[in-house]
Amino acid sequence: MGQGFSAILLPQLENSKEFFISQEEKSWLASLGVILNPVGAMAAGVIMQFAGRKYTLIGACIPFFFGWLIIAMSTSLAMLYVGRLLSGMGMGMASAAYVYISEISTTHERGLYSSFGPTGTSFGVLTVYFLGYVADWKTVAWICAATCALNALSICFMPETPSWLVSRQRLPDALRSLVWLRRNELVAKKELNDIVSHAVLESQVTRKQKTILSILRKATVWKPTVILVAFFILQQGSGIYIMLFYSVTVFQEIKSVLNPFVDSIIVSVVRLLTCIIGSAFIQVISRKRLVILSSFGMFFSMLSLFAYGNIASDDATARLVPWFPEMCLLINISFSMFGTLQLPWIMIGELYPLAYRGIMGGLISSVGYALIFLHVKIFPAISTVMNIYSIFLVYGLFSLVAIVFGKVYLPETKDKELHEIEEIFKKKKGEVQKVDEKPNQTPIFICNPKLPFVPMQEQVVLSAPQV
Repeated sequence: MGQGFSAILLPQLENSKEFFISQEEKSWLASLGVILNPVGAMAAGVIMQFAGRKYTLIGACIPFFFGWLIIAMSTSLAMLYVGRLLSGMGMGMASAAYVYISEISTTHERGLYSSFGPTGTSFGVLTVYFLGYVADWKTVAWICAATCALNALSICFMPETPSWLVSRQRLPDALRSLVWLRRNELVAKKELNDIVSHAVLESQVTRKQKTILSILRKATVWKPTVILVAFFILQQGSGIYIMLFYSVTVFQEIKSVLNPFVDSIIVSVVRLLTCIIGSAFIQVISRKRLVILSSFGMFFSMLSLFAYGNIASDDATARLVPWFPEMCLLINISFSMFGTLQLPWIMIGELYPLAYRGIMGGLISSVGYALIFLHVKIFPAISTVMNIYSIFLVYGLFSLVAIVFGKVYLPETKDKELHEIEEIFKKKKGEVQKVDEKPNQTPIFICNPKLPFVPMQEQVVLSAPQV
């Protein structure tokens, strides 16, 4: 809802007698919704590490709620700015959802459940666009505030992630969480044994990592960081988020034959449907192939749009195929939902080791949001020096580079356990296993027998893994 709000706010303010805004103020209203996203994401990373994933998500609803409240009661441009800043802070903190989902999901379900994030975003954008078509922006803000309050209430009934509970040595709580999630005590105990096993081995390796520099020097940290930052740069360069924040403006620029507000609603419906299809694809198609497929479709549609824009008349009614630009944009948006938009956010929760997943997840999310802010802020300025079709060509070239990136550099994470993904980035074999020189050690009882957990004969037992 926060991402789509500026698209209905700005056109309504243009026709408002209450507010008079310049082009520069428009760009600030759009970009302020993301300027504090990096701060929110970094704050979420720290809070996740110490307070847990669940309470971080509840905390994200606080700035969101008050941001929407201030927007709904705005009587000046300054109040709108403050409201957008606060809601942007909440949007950044909400990136904790991807870490939460990756840690409560089974290996085979992780991709599907993680794709619910972008699906929820698409549904929120569609909801805001539809509400903006039938109601004024203040009414929409009130509805968003109510939705946020309901969201916070619903999270209270969710369990904390077992991985975080294990990292805080709260094993009875971790077992209860797994039983709640899996609905099978035997399955839960087996999974808890795997989580504890990996957590113990990881803790022996990471115990000496005290500073952020020592953490970043680890291959299992800096390699995913480089990959994800590059992925986010290509994602932003392909222009995905411009259609979220400036959809009405873009349709006005290409001389759409339909009402730009109607176009935006159509785009939102297409985004939601293709996002649902993408959720199915992510279960059966590898991550690398999804990125290649998604980027190729985006490249082809942007190239076609550039070519058509340079040969067609400026008068939409005089064009041979007047609806062709809209069709190209819809194809571009559809293909973006199959991989390029979803996967960078999903892979934040997959690529990092448990010990650093919270803090690094927050850091990389903040980088992604900072890139969104930069792109959204400079788009109006770029539009004054380049025509819209030339901008589309640049977006297409970024998508072309993304094809190569997906083929050569992106690691495959489909159907892999989180600790198996970690092994991909090791500098050499046995970086973690070196703490266990003997492959057949005596089983180690991980659970503290003083805790009210399970009888000793049923306690979780960890055997050192074979090297």
